Amino acid sequence: MITLTVNGSDRQVARDTDLAELLTLLSLSPSLVVAELNGVLVAREKFAETLFNNGDRLELVTVVGGG
Repeated sequence: MITLTVNGSDRQVARDTDLAELLTLLSLSPSLVVAELNGVLVAREKFAETLFNNGDRLELVTVVGGG
């Protein structure tokens, strides 16, 4: 297990968890999320290949449509 900081809160995940899997665990739709890992934006097409290291900081912002 490793510890990530996700939107300011510590969360433990398995070492081989990728960003796409984490979004599923958090019940978030990848098409509606903007992700920033350690200050760098992650392209949606890279979510499934983006792995985490202990101590990483992840910021997730959900896009909400409306009118």
